[in-house]
Amino acid sequence: MSDPRTVARELTGLCDSIFPRLVPSIVVHVNREMSGSLGGCTPVSDELVKQSSLQRALLFEIGIVVAEMTRWDAKDVDWKVCVERAVERQRRFYDRKAPTRVEATDKLIAWEVAHNLNAMLTYYEEKRGEEVSREPPIPGYGWISNSVGDYAQETSIIEVKCTSKHFSSADYRQVAMYWLLSYIESLEKGGQPWEIAILLNPRKNLTVEIVMDEFMQLVSGGRSLLELVQAFRGFFPDVQQES
Repeated sequence: MSDPRTVARELTGLCDSIFPRLVPSIVVHVNREMSGSLGGCTPVSDELVKQSSLQRALLFEIGIVVAEMTRWDAKDVDWKVCVERAVERQRRFYDRKAPTRVEATDKLIAWEVAHNLNAMLTYYEEKRGEEVSREPPIPGYGWISNSVGDYAQETSIIEVKCTSKHFSSADYRQVAMYWLLSYIESLEKGGQPWEIAILLNPRKNLTVEIVMDEFMQLVSGGRSLLELVQAFRGFFPDVQQES
């Protein structure tokens, strides 16, 4: 079994077949036309990041955990717990070891990421009038296992990236795969798929908000949503479809 994130980011053959127009030129267009930044958020200094000896993915995962601890757990930050949670999350996809210590610079970076992320989540709560929840369930299909996303609202899936650049093709494939799986589940079991996908980069103060029906038709090469589902199901001939 493979989780949806791994399928989207590593099984490029499947994704290229399902989303044939999710090409660099489309990614550049979406990043240029649909991205923005939020007032009150400041990008984390690249020079400051260079001073950290931690692996970058782990460093920013700690920042995300700090944001969640201050937002939902309503308690003072326990750095030992933050590091443990960050390492546990990273081990889903990478071979991570806990650092022996977290330096003052690491904590400063984590606080800046946490501030930006919480400001972004609050902005979208106020904009859409919907609370943000953690770890929304992502349905599986065939040999794709069930998983969880980063955050969600009633009508939005929210994913967080802390790269040094703009959002990539892999980032868009990931939210496209999440949406497609939720759409198939809605066809089979009822309910509504997410209407909006939101990408957040609290490291660079970047946001992108896309309407998924329109985005999926764009990247699928003009297929209807049902044609897209049928093309996807073609990779899983042994899956019995529910009537």
